Amino acid sequence: MTIEVERKDNKNSVIIPITLGDGLAESSIEYLKEYATVGVKASINIENDILRIIGEKFTFINPVA
Repeated sequence: MTIEVERKDNKNSVIIPITLGDGLAESSIEYLKEYATVGVKASINIENDILRIIGEKFTFINPVA
């Protein structure tokens, strides 16, 4: 799963990968579609200037049919 964050300069966006744990990856493959809007409860870890986001739970906000 990835999230896209728009930069303040509106020129480029940043794609940030999210690692899903505890069976969430299987659920996301089965139910999520590209461009669906979801809420993600996650932990954030920055180590050696590398941002890692570990998803713990997600909620469908605006699923795409």
